Amino acid sequence: ILYGNLVLLHDRHNPQWNNLDFHRDLGLSMYPPYPEASGYAFSAAVAAYLASVGEPGTKAEVLQWKNWAIEDAAMGTILAGLNVRFIQLPAEVRQRQRVIRVNRTAAPQRV
Repeated sequence: ILYGNLVLLHDRHNPQWNNLDFHRDLGLSMYPPYPEASGYAFSAAVAAYLASVGEPGTKAEVLQWKNWAIEDAAMGTILAGLNVRFIQLPAEVRQRQRVIRVNRTAAPQRV
């Protein structure tokens, strides 16, 4: 879980991380704690809630979280009010993935 990360607004070195929409929607200058993840596993109820955020007629329709620059921070912010359990995997998933390279003239090879 990442803590204390500032919301960037006018960074010129890494402008892709500027998150003006997040700041406008919530008025926060620091992100709430959030997981840094290669992926998420949710129950159907949590997935349905996440899909409804920002939709007209919902309690959270004012949040345009799908426009926020940092998806991990968006997940942490949206999940902050829910009674959920975070489980840390024992290994970094990206380091355990099998990579298959495809050569256009030959059959796929495992690396």
